Amino acid sequence: MSQFRDHVRLLRLPLLITAIALALFLLGAYLFHRFKPPAEPVVTEASAPPAELDRIVFYREGDDFGLYFSLYDAAQKEIARPGEVKLKIVLIGTIKVEGSPEFIRETVLLDAKFDVDLSAYRWLQVGEGMFFDRRRLTIPKRIPASVLKKVPPKGSRCKITVEFRDATTPDALVRRDRLLLFP
Repeated sequence: MSQFRDHVRLLRLPLLITAIALALFLLGAYLFHRFKPPAEPVVTEASAPPAELDRIVFYREGDDFGLYFSLYDAAQKEIARPGEVKLKIVLIGTIKVEGSPEFIRETVLLDAKFDVDLSAYRWLQVGEGMFFDRRRLTIPKRIPASVLKKVPPKGSRCKITVEFRDATTPDALVRRDRLLLFP
Protein backbone atom coordinates (compact mmCIF):
# COMPACT_ATOMS: atom_id res chain seq x y z
CA MET A 1 0.00 0.00 0.00
CA SER A 2 2.86 2.40 0.71
CA GLN A 3 4.21 1.84 -2.79
CA PHE A 4 0.83 2.90 -4.22
CA ARG A 5 0.90 6.09 -2.08
CA ASP A 6 4.39 6.88 -3.34
CA HIS A 7 3.21 6.58 -6.94
CA VAL A 8 0.17 8.76 -6.26
CA ARG A 9 2.39 11.41 -4.62
CA LEU A 10 4.76 11.38 -7.62
CA LEU A 11 1.96 11.59 -10.20
CA ARG A 12 -0.21 14.12 -8.37
CA LEU A 13 1.39 17.23 -9.89
CA PRO A 14 1.55 15.96 -13.52
CA LEU A 15 -2.06 14.76 -13.30
CA LEU A 16 -3.17 18.12 -11.87
CA ILE A 17 -1.36 20.02 -14.63
CA THR A 18 -2.89 17.74 -17.28
CA ALA A 19 -6.40 18.21 -15.84
CA ILE A 20 -6.02 22.01 -15.76
CA ALA A 21 -4.64 22.11 -19.33
CA LEU A 22 -7.51 19.93 -20.56
CA ALA A 23 -10.08 22.13 -18.79
CA LEU A 24 -8.55 25.29 -20.34
CA PHE A 25 -8.52 23.68 -23.79
CA LEU A 26 -12.20 22.70 -23.49
CA LEU A 27 -13.12 26.19 -22.24
CA GLY A 28 -11.26 27.80 -25.15
CA ALA A 29 -12.92 25.51 -27.68
CA TYR A 30 -16.34 26.34 -26.23
CA LEU A 31 -15.65 30.10 -26.32
CA PHE A 32 -14.41 29.98 -29.93
CA HIS A 33 -17.51 28.00 -30.89
CA ARG A 34 -19.83 30.34 -28.99
CA PHE A 35 -18.40 33.62 -30.31
CA LYS A 36 -17.63 32.65 -33.91
CA PRO A 37 -18.84 35.17 -36.50
CA PRO A 38 -22.15 34.50 -38.22
CA ALA A 39 -22.28 32.88 -41.64
CA GLU A 40 -21.34 34.97 -44.66
CA PRO A 41 -24.23 37.00 -46.03
CA VAL A 42 -25.40 36.31 -49.55
CA VAL A 43 -23.98 38.70 -52.16
CA THR A 44 -26.86 40.61 -53.74
CA GLU A 45 -26.81 43.31 -56.37
CA ALA A 46 -27.08 46.86 -55.04
CA SER A 47 -29.78 49.09 -56.47
CA ALA A 48 -27.50 52.09 -57.10
CA PRO A 49 -24.23 52.22 -59.04
CA PRO A 50 -20.97 52.60 -57.11
CA ALA A 51 -19.87 56.05 -56.02
CA GLU A 52 -16.34 55.10 -54.99
CA LEU A 53 -13.70 52.40 -55.47
CA ASP A 54 -11.34 51.97 -52.54
CA ARG A 55 -9.16 49.62 -50.47
CA ILE A 56 -6.92 48.46 -53.30
CA VAL A 57 -4.55 45.78 -52.01
CA PHE A 58 -1.79 44.29 -54.18
CA TYR A 59 0.36 41.48 -52.83
CA ARG A 60 2.62 38.61 -53.87
CA GLU A 61 1.46 35.04 -53.39
CA GLY A 62 4.19 32.62 -54.44
CA ASP A 63 5.07 33.37 -58.06
CA ASP A 64 1.73 35.08 -58.72
CA PHE A 65 0.21 38.33 -57.52
CA GLY A 66 -3.10 39.04 -55.87
CA LEU A 67 -5.24 42.13 -56.12
CA TYR A 68 -8.49 43.00 -54.46
CA PHE A 69 -10.59 46.12 -54.05
CA SER A 70 -14.04 47.16 -52.85
CA LEU A 71 -16.89 49.22 -54.27
CA TYR A 72 -18.86 51.69 -52.13
CA ASP A 73 -22.10 53.59 -52.58
CA ALA A 74 -22.67 57.24 -51.63
CA ALA A 75 -23.30 56.25 -47.99
CA GLN A 76 -19.88 54.46 -47.82
CA LYS A 77 -21.52 51.03 -47.66
CA GLU A 78 -19.88 48.14 -49.53
CA ILE A 79 -21.87 47.10 -52.57
CA ALA A 80 -21.80 44.51 -55.33
CA ARG A 81 -22.58 45.38 -58.94
CA PRO A 82 -21.81 43.63 -62.23
CA GLY A 83 -19.51 45.51 -64.58
CA GLU A 84 -16.20 45.72 -66.36
CA VAL A 85 -12.86 46.36 -64.69
CA LYS A 86 -9.92 47.94 -66.46
CA LEU A 87 -6.67 47.28 -64.64
CA LYS A 88 -3.36 48.97 -65.37
CA ILE A 89 -0.12 48.33 -63.50
CA VAL A 90 2.72 50.74 -64.25
CA LEU A 91 6.33 50.60 -63.05
CA ILE A 92 7.58 54.08 -62.14
CA GLY A 93 11.24 54.86 -62.60
CA THR A 94 13.19 58.09 -62.50
CA ILE A 95 16.03 59.20 -64.72
CA LYS A 96 18.26 62.07 -63.70
CA VAL A 97 21.27 63.41 -65.48
CA GLU A 98 23.56 65.56 -63.38
CA GLY A 99 22.58 69.20 -63.58
CA SER A 100 19.18 68.57 -65.19
CA PRO A 101 15.67 68.00 -63.86
CA GLU A 102 14.48 64.53 -62.96
CA PHE A 103 12.38 62.67 -65.55
CA ILE A 104 9.76 60.14 -64.59
CA ARG A 105 9.60 57.06 -66.77
CA GLU A 106 6.53 54.85 -66.71
CA THR A 107 6.64 51.27 -68.02
CA VAL A 108 3.28 49.57 -68.47
CA LEU A 109 3.49 46.09 -66.95
CA LEU A 110 -0.15 45.11 -67.42
CA ASP A 111 -3.10 46.66 -69.22
CA ALA A 112 -6.09 44.32 -68.94
CA LYS A 113 -9.87 44.22 -68.84
CA PHE A 114 -12.09 41.66 -67.17
CA ASP A 115 -15.78 41.28 -66.47
CA VAL A 116 -17.18 41.08 -62.96
CA ASP A 117 -20.47 39.44 -62.09
CA LEU A 118 -21.97 38.79 -58.66
CA SER A 119 -20.27 35.39 -58.40
CA ALA A 120 -16.85 37.11 -58.50
CA TYR A 121 -17.37 38.93 -55.17
CA ARG A 122 -15.93 37.42 -52.00
CA TRP A 123 -16.23 38.22 -48.31
CA LEU A 124 -12.83 38.80 -46.72
CA GLN A 125 -12.38 38.36 -42.98
CA VAL A 126 -10.75 41.42 -41.40
CA GLY A 127 -10.17 42.43 -37.82
CA GLU A 128 -7.53 42.95 -35.23
CA GLY A 129 -5.32 40.45 -33.50
CA MET A 130 -6.60 36.91 -33.53
CA PHE A 131 -10.27 37.94 -33.64
CA PHE A 132 -11.21 38.47 -37.29
CA ASP A 133 -14.73 39.57 -36.55
CA ARG A 134 -15.54 41.86 -39.47
CA ARG A 135 -15.99 41.20 -43.17
CA ARG A 136 -15.23 43.25 -46.25
CA LEU A 137 -16.88 42.64 -49.62
CA THR A 138 -14.11 42.51 -52.24
CA ILE A 139 -13.44 41.74 -55.87
CA PRO A 140 -10.36 39.48 -55.87
CA LYS A 141 -8.18 38.93 -58.92
CA ARG A 142 -5.18 36.60 -59.28
CA ILE A 143 -2.52 37.88 -61.66
CA PRO A 144 -0.01 35.30 -62.91
CA ALA A 145 3.52 36.67 -63.21
CA SER A 146 3.61 35.41 -66.79
CA VAL A 147 1.07 38.02 -67.97
CA LEU A 148 3.26 40.92 -66.80
CA LYS A 149 5.58 42.35 -69.46
CA LYS A 150 8.37 42.01 -66.92
CA VAL A 151 8.51 41.30 -63.21
CA PRO A 152 10.24 44.22 -61.51
CA PRO A 153 12.43 43.75 -58.47
CA LYS A 154 10.80 43.74 -55.06
CA GLY A 155 10.43 47.26 -53.65
CA SER A 156 10.16 49.03 -57.02
CA ARG A 157 7.70 51.90 -57.19
CA CYS A 158 4.53 51.19 -59.11
CA LYS A 159 1.11 52.67 -59.75
CA ILE A 160 -2.06 50.63 -59.99
CA THR A 161 -5.09 52.11 -61.72
CA VAL A 162 -8.43 50.37 -61.35
CA GLU A 163 -11.51 51.54 -63.27
CA PHE A 164 -14.92 50.00 -62.74
CA ARG A 165 -17.65 50.63 -65.32
CA ASP A 166 -21.11 49.57 -64.17
CA ALA A 167 -22.87 47.11 -66.47
CA THR A 168 -26.41 48.42 -65.99
CA THR A 169 -25.50 52.13 -65.86
CA PRO A 170 -22.75 52.54 -68.48
CA ASP A 171 -22.02 56.19 -67.62
CA ALA A 172 -21.27 55.20 -63.99
CA LEU A 173 -17.49 54.97 -63.86
CA VAL A 174 -15.35 54.94 -60.71
CA ARG A 175 -11.57 55.06 -60.81
CA ARG A 176 -8.78 54.91 -58.26
CA ASP A 177 -4.99 55.21 -58.57
CA ARG A 178 -2.71 53.85 -55.90
CA LEU A 179 1.05 54.34 -55.63
CA LEU A 180 2.88 51.57 -53.80
CA LEU A 181 6.04 49.50 -53.68
CA PHE A 182 6.03 46.35 -55.79
CA PRO A 183 5.62 43.32 -53.50
